[in-house]
Amino acid sequence: MNQLDKESAEAEFNSMCEFFDIDTDTSDLDGDELETFERLKGKVVKALRKGTLTLGDGGQPTYTTKAGTAMTFRLPNGAILLTEVKGVGKNDGTGMRRMFSIIGELTGGVTSPAKLSLRDTGVLTSIVNLFLAELQ
Repeated sequence: MNQLDKESAEAEFNSMCEFFDIDTDTSDLDGDELETFERLKGKVVKALRKGTLTLGDGGQPTYTTKAGTAMTFRLPNGAILLTEVKGVGKNDGTGMRRMFSIIGELTGGVTSPAKLSLRDTGVLTSIVNLFLAELQ
C-alpha cells in the first residue's frame, strides 16, 4: 500500500468530499460541529495516509479492510436514507445496525459487519457520517 504525506492525504480528502458533494468550508460551524468534522476528517485522512483508503476516478473512495476486502463506495441517493435495518427488536445497537446497513448499501454488501475490525468500522462510519451530516 502506498502511503501519503499529510498534505497529499488532505488533498485526497478534499477530492473525496467533492465526489460526495460534501461542503468542507468550516467557517459556519459551531464548536461542537467543528470538533465532530475534524474528528471524522482525521480518521479519513489517517486511512488515506496509511493507504487503506484510496481514491479512484473523480475521488471515488475504496477502503481495503484489515482482512483485505476492497469496499468501493458509490454515490449515495435518497434511497440510502430509507435503508432497512435488519434484526431490529431491541433499542440497543439500532443506530449501528442502520449504519452498517447503509455501509452495505453504499459498498455493495461485499463483507459482513461481523468480519470488520474496529479500525475498519471507525473509517467506514466516518465516511458515512460525513455525508449524512451534509443532509442536516
